[in-house]
Amino acid sequence: MKILILTDVYGPSGGAGAIAYYQSCALSREHTVLVLAAEQPRIAGNSSPTVRSFSLSYPRYWRTYRGIYNPPAVRVLDKEIDAFNPDCAIVHNIHTSWSYASLSLLADKKIPAIAVFHDVVAFTPYTKLCSYSSAGEHSYRYPLWKHFREARRTFPNPLRPFFVRKHLMRARARIAVSNALFRALRDNNIPVDSTIHNGIPIPHGLPHSSFSGTILFAGRATTHKGIQLLPSYLARLRGTYGILPHIRITGDKSPAIQAMLNGAKRLNVQNAIKLTGWLNPDQYHKELSSCSVLIAPSVCFDSFPTVLLEAMAYGKPVIASPFGGAPEIVDHAKTGFIVNPFDVPSMANALFQIINNPRRAQEMGTRGRERLSERFQVEKQIEKLLSFL
Repeated sequence: MKILILTDVYGPSGGAGAIAYYQSCALSREHTVLVLAAEQPRIAGNSSPTVRSFSLSYPRYWRTYRGIYNPPAVRVLDKEIDAFNPDCAIVHNIHTSWSYASLSLLADKKIPAIAVFHDVVAFTPYTKLCSYSSAGEHSYRYPLWKHFREARRTFPNPLRPFFVRKHLMRARARIAVSNALFRALRDNNIPVDSTIHNGIPIPHGLPHSSFSGTILFAGRATTHKGIQLLPSYLARLRGTYGILPHIRITGDKSPAIQAMLNGAKRLNVQNAIKLTGWLNPDQYHKELSSCSVLIAPSVCFDSFPTVLLEAMAYGKPVIASPFGGAPEIVDHAKTGFIVNPFDVPSMANALFQIINNPRRAQEMGTRGRERLSERFQVEKQIEKLLSFL
């Protein structure tokens, strides 16, 4: 079968782009796969599927319009479809560059497409869904007045929800990557048919690594991901438990990282924070294999954090936020902990329980890898997706 994978971002660097990458590599073992990406992927060497990338950027203040219909992207896609002549398409996040009109183009050409939601951008065009209080209370509803309030220097599009739904209805199926995302989409009148959890490849065997007591924060280093809270966890660990473990942070330098470092200096824990910079896949996997615990304290709606799956693949316990799909990944107190990121004492206690008990950390990591193998393998995800065609 000839399968087209359409995605704004592609490559093993987290999020929807990583899932598209893992999925395309697995599919290419039995099918002919063409990946069309809107950004140049950070991939070393040749990948198994054919990957073509295009420069489809535009001024971001037009995103509520161009995210619906981006003429250059639709023209490129039209030519690529005619040249490749796919039997079907799997469409990942296309809300910025390829635009939702891509789904209508595929339907016009009689190509069945599965639209996979990885985020809430179908109904929140400007920001992550961060309407959480410190008590964990939240609302998934995103009324039109919020759309205008958050427009700021962009151009609000009051008809955006109508056109998003119109194009989505042209897809053969609409899939959410978590039950939490399914509910959020439904709460905002976005058509969605089912939940299929993301999957990743599981490495054969595990590299030997001694227990280092190191905490790893990986993925996007933004305030939405809770990076600004890390110094407070370290200060609590030092003040309450008398330990000061190292936290290693991956990713490019950003304003959020600098603000976090400033906070660390105020709390006098800056020496415990190490920045790795951007890592290639081999370097990233080395970080996963050498850490003792991975932390993902997102303060936004985090649909289904890929980084949790990747850490579990390396037999590591994980600590994650309850906001979004992480509770569907983590078996609380068995493969890791689900903790409100605003609850600093509870977060520090969860970290201490792992760092202070290497045997328990190993047991959690083993259970996590078993859970991953049972529920979140990329091959199982693909089988479920293709059943909709």
